[in-house]
Amino acid sequence: MLPVDYVAEGRKYLEKGLDSVVKGDIDDAVECFYEAAAAFDRAQYSKLIPALWEAIARMLEPDFKEKHSKYVKAFQSGKIQDVYDEWYQFPLTYRIDVAQKSEWRKYKDSMHRQAWAYDWAAKHMERLTLYEAAYALYFKAAEKAEQTRVGESSPNWPAELYNKAAINFIRAYGGLEVGRHTQRLKKGVSDEELIKNGIKKMETLYLRIKDRSRAYRLLAISYRLLKSALIEAGNMAQAGQFVRKERSALMHYYFHNKSYFRATAEWLSGSGFGYFIIGLFLMILFVFPYIYYHWNLVASRLGNITYPDAILYSIESALGIGHDEFYAIGYGRFLNIIEAALSWLGLGVFIWWLTRRLE
Repeated sequence: MLPVDYVAEGRKYLEKGLDSVVKGDIDDAVECFYEAAAAFDRAQYSKLIPALWEAIARMLEPDFKEKHSKYVKAFQSGKIQDVYDEWYQFPLTYRIDVAQKSEWRKYKDSMHRQAWAYDWAAKHMERLTLYEAAYALYFKAAEKAEQTRVGESSPNWPAELYNKAAINFIRAYGGLEVGRHTQRLKKGVSDEELIKNGIKKMETLYLRIKDRSRAYRLLAISYRLLKSALIEAGNMAQAGQFVRKERSALMHYYFHNKSYFRATAEWLSGSGFGYFIIGLFLMILFVFPYIYYHWNLVASRLGNITYPDAILYSIESALGIGHDEFYAIGYGRFLNIIEAALSWLGLGVFIWWLTRRLE
């Protein structure tokens, strides 16, 4: 069988679609333009090489003929229309961006098709490194996808599109705050405001996923992609914001995944470290001295101790300094061990936090 001339096929559908527009048959023009876009997409010969290698690997399977007997028989008989939409030139498979015809026909909702069309257009703009156009198209795709039934039941679809829009915005302008005040997509709203609202929508959509572990995992991945795009653009200041957001999302992910130790580690590597150190200082300066003093767990060789003496004893215990005048009695010895252990833990956490920052 001779290879299909996808360029000729695309032109045929393109002419037919334009003719339908002239006649006022917009629905038919949409279908023709879909066929033309799919054909022109397949015409990229760079996709033929991986398709051939994949075909070779698949055909070398011992059960190839048995496993794909219906396709083989249809192909040998010349009745290839049934497998054309899925396989194209069986046994070659062309990985194209657009949905298979069966999927396209399945979703008659114009909003769903609009989301797909904007998405596919954006992917091609992104490949051509036309990031400003790709950002705008991804954003439109996300808005349409958010309004579909699929988008409502699977909010990760529009959320992913908002994330791609933000990534391409960063690639185009070098960051999320670039001093621009264009009003290209929404009248009265700058692109900066629009993309920041898009990121907020992305967060809201991901958190609508009922599986909380999956929701925070996807959110962490999205933050990481935005962080990487900003680092690649040399915008380390804004990248730092997403580093913190990623750690927070990972903390929630590990917590909902019942990996409590890793959740604690992520908490400590972020904002939790500050809370931990502050809490440790408060315990050393107030909690332990209060217990030592009011429960009479510390004595002095010179007589009774005062509350400032209890504070001094607590600080010396935490720092591992020897006590010349004060000594613990009763349960005070056990409390002294706990305080020393906490201080060593604090030192270990500080060293670990510092190494994470230097990575």
